[in-house]
Amino acid sequence: SNAFYLKELDITSSDGLVKAAMQHKYKQINRYVEIIDGILKEVKMEHGFSVVDMGSGKGYLTFALYDFLQQKNIGATVKGIELREDLVLKCNSIALRANYAGLTFEKGSIQETSLQAVDMLIALHACDTATDDAIAKGIKADATYIICAPCCHKQIRKQMAPTNALKLITKH
Repeated sequence: SNAFYLKELDITSSDGLVKAAMQHKYKQINRYVEIIDGILKEVKMEHGFSVVDMGSGKGYLTFALYDFLQQKNIGATVKGIELREDLVLKCNSIALRANYAGLTFEKGSIQETSLQAVDMLIALHACDTATDDAIAKGIKADATYIICAPCCHKQIRKQMAPTNALKLITKH
């Protein structure tokens, strides 16, 4: 694993120890890699295996996935798509300094991103209908794997105001 990106993403200290406030994030990263590893165990990954991470955010999981795929030595590429330009710039800078040539981040929305053929599409907690948009993009890009975890729908949930028995269901 590349300790550099963990330090740059503020997960570990300069001496490589996981920061107390980031223990949960570090566990999440490791669990994520375990899940991806389980999915890919039975897959014969060809050289140039491509992944797109829709809504990559601060890049924690995107970097971890790229680091994991590098160990497979298949020349994998990973692209993070993120709306927030400051995060895109920061992640691209870290990827460059980590010598992660196959890891790039692009500014854009899930809905407006144009994808060519991709082996794996990931969208974790993409807000509101963005998860649905990501699934549609993955299908159109003929992705072999589409891995999604829907978000909490916080914006849509505020618009729902049932007055019948559904009121309790929509509370959380």
